[in-house]
Amino acid sequence: MFSRFCLIPVLAFFIGGSAVAQSGTYYHDFIPTSSGYGIKAWNTGEEKHDFYSILEKTDEKGRVVSLQFQKGDTALCPFLCYLESKINYSYPNDSTIVAEFLNCDGQPMEYWPCEAVWKVTYVLNKKGIIVSKKSQYFSDQRFLELNNLSDSSIAEMMMLNDSIILDTEVQSDWISGYELSYFKMAGKFPHGKDFNTENAGFYVEEKKAIDACLKEK
Repeated sequence: MFSRFCLIPVLAFFIGGSAVAQSGTYYHDFIPTSSGYGIKAWNTGEEKHDFYSILEKTDEKGRVVSLQFQKGDTALCPFLCYLESKINYSYPNDSTIVAEFLNCDGQPMEYWPCEAVWKVTYVLNKKGIIVSKKSQYFSDQRFLELNNLSDSSIAEMMMLNDSIILDTEVQSDWISGYELSYFKMAGKFPHGKDFNTENAGFYVEEKKAIDACLKEK
């Protein structure tokens, strides 16, 4: 039985006696912090949001597929260059989660000047533990040239576009952005084998939701 924090957001209607699943859209209030975002309240409804909200969308399996950070009804353009405006999630198979980080123009997060990551692919074992992740970076050559970077620096960063950085030191990791999702992976919170909510610095509502999901394992 799922707790109130880990309900699977699957709506179904019947056609010819068969259930057809539907995806969902949900809103959460958040607080901008000095280094990121923090959940203030979950599931605050579809009424007009005058301040900061997260628009969360889920697929027919109850998995988060996107988190859009908003101020009012428009995409938030964070003042910190390493913070994304939107995260898209895809699930190529049951053991892989791909997170893609976009800016407020809907473009990939750029490596320069804050070494922001564009895409991370997480691989899970059968118990839902993260065993590796692969990071990809993106640089726009025209943007680098406009900012007067040296030719050698531009060449180095453009090489990163074709590189995939493998990381197997993921013991304390979790899926980036999942702490800001109410539904996560259909009520599951994949993490590294040494992950501990007490040491992760989550906001109160985030920690409650994650702890509830972990108890359901």
